[in-house]
Amino acid sequence: MIDKSAITKAAQKHIAKGEIYKAIEEWEKLLTEHKDGNVYNTIGDLYLKKGSISKATDAFTNAASIFREEGFHLKAMGLYRKILNISPSDTGALIALAELNAEKGLIGNANESFLIAAEKCIKKGSAAKAIEHYKKILKLAPSNTVLQVKMAELCLSNDLKEEALNEYFSIASDYLEKEDHEKAQEFYNRIIDIDPKNIESFIGLSRIAESTENIEQAYEFLDKAMAIDNENSNLLFNYSRLAIETDNLDKARQTLPKLLEIEPSNNQYKKLLGTLHLKEGLLEKAWEELLPFIDIALHTDECNEAVALLDSFKEQEPVAVKYRLVTYYKEKDDKQALIKELRKFAEIFGSKELLKESLQTYEELWALDPDDETIKGKIAELEKTLGINQKAPEITPLEERIELVIPEDTETITAPSAQIQPKKLEEIHAEADFYVQQGLIDEAIKLYEKLVSVAPDNKEFIQKLEELKPAKAAREKLEVKLPISEEETPAYATTESELMGVFNKFKKGIDEKLEEKDYESHYNLGIAYKEMGLIEDAINELKIAAKDPERTAQTSSVLALCYMSRKLYPFAIKEFKKAMETMSSSDDGYLLLKNDLADAHEKNTEYETALKLYEEIHAQDPNFRNIKQKIEKIKSLLSKQTKDNPKTKKNRVSYL
Repeated sequence: MIDKSAITKAAQKHIAKGEIYKAIEEWEKLLTEHKDGNVYNTIGDLYLKKGSISKATDAFTNAASIFREEGFHLKAMGLYRKILNISPSDTGALIALAELNAEKGLIGNANESFLIAAEKCIKKGSAAKAIEHYKKILKLAPSNTVLQVKMAELCLSNDLKEEALNEYFSIASDYLEKEDHEKAQEFYNRIIDIDPKNIESFIGLSRIAESTENIEQAYEFLDKAMAIDNENSNLLFNYSRLAIETDNLDKARQTLPKLLEIEPSNNQYKKLLGTLHLKEGLLEKAWEELLPFIDIALHTDECNEAVALLDSFKEQEPVAVKYRLVTYYKEKDDKQALIKELRKFAEIFGSKELLKESLQTYEELWALDPDDETIKGKIAELEKTLGINQKAPEITPLEERIELVIPEDTETITAPSAQIQPKKLEEIHAEADFYVQQGLIDEAIKLYEKLVSVAPDNKEFIQKLEELKPAKAAREKLEVKLPISEEETPAYATTESELMGVFNKFKKGIDEKLEEKDYESHYNLGIAYKEMGLIEDAINELKIAAKDPERTAQTSSVLALCYMSRKLYPFAIKEFKKAMETMSSSDDGYLLLKNDLADAHEKNTEYETALKLYEEIHAQDPNFRNIKQKIEKIKSLLSKQTKDNPKTKKNRVSYL
């Protein structure tokens, strides 16, 4: 073992005599046993005394590296500064100092060091190294536009076209987000000068034009993009939308069928087609296409648009329109608007000589506005005509009254929840799936039965129908398994609170009879609750049933659907995976389950994972349920994600 004390004394004696190199030799003996930052620092100082800058720098660099590895960052930073004092062109020290400053959160100091290093690389003719340093700065300060421009220009001068386009696109997107349209337009045009077929730039210019209400110009930019690529669904959608707004209806007629081929049940696409039919004056076709969108939009943030669309059909479909408006205004608790629509209904019933129905509607109005003398007068007049001395004890639901004024030969939907009768097989299939997701098993079974009758050789329809039938039978099994005594039989309830009280008593009776390990009954009860729309109760029962290892796939699949209906997608994903682990890829239903898993990832915006799963399904069965369209849709969503967040993909230019 080296005698450190003796070596130190010997080195100090050599220094006292001016024998610097001999002192260095002594200190270097200590390094054979252990790499010590302090020893390297001392050796560096001794070389510096002798004017040996290169060797001093090497020693200080070794010392700084050791201190950095050991976590003594301030010591390391001090040594790198010492190196730069004696050797300002040492880019290694600049980069190391910049990285340490960044780790300490001193972003300004870090960027300054990176920038100096980049400039030195440019002077030395090393553009690639300079670009690396610029990237590090932009990672710390992504909104440094001046530096982004400088980097783009440097990339262009070194034939790095793709890198330059990425930077220009990032700059343009930032300006567009800040609504600095002039600057955004400048950089989109720079991109087009470099790459005349850059679709994203034409889309960006279109967005600018549309935001400044220059719709014609916005359409023209997308027209140029379409000349480059007319297959992308996002581009097709916006092009069709602007074509309709600018009255280029022939163009919209050409592009909309392509969209609907990609995704026939997409309500946004059908909405566009319906809007086109409205412009063409084809009200019947417009109503058919727009109705699914309207019925959903009335309960979302798009409700104002749905109400405006309903106004277009008030002459053609007065009853269906007014019913939806009444339902909407009830939900919104808009008393004045509700009174207005109910008045119209009362008048319609009166014009059809449906006096009793008219009377009941006026009674609804009176409950809303008891001080309106006109309503009182109408009620008195109708009661006299009908020979009624006192008001009827109960009012027939409005939807039942509506049925009396709908012609027998019409297919008008009288309520948003009623069954739709679409013409296309794909639409029926999509609606059946929707009912399954909502737990409306009876409605789903009816539609799948219709699908099977139309397409008796379709294995998927047959399998789905077979999967749904046990759910329908679950309540019957439960009733046999858990007979309810007369004392527990639910009594007639007249209010919602009474109804819930009766139902809670009913549930309590079941809970007292069920044993924890009676997994089959818990499973059947979970299915029944799910079908009734009591999702939380269904989840609780299915969690108990899931303890039975013999029914993992069955229980986890239903649990996952419950979570999906509550938009708890991470929980649904976990259950779908659990179910799949019990199956092999050749099992019946495996691909359906995998498709559900992919759908859960898609709804959870995990598009890359969803795409991978859809592609695996396609590889196993290329004809599986619209799988090609789903893959295209996900690719489109990923492309849009890249467009909306361009900095997440800075290594390449995205072309949608």
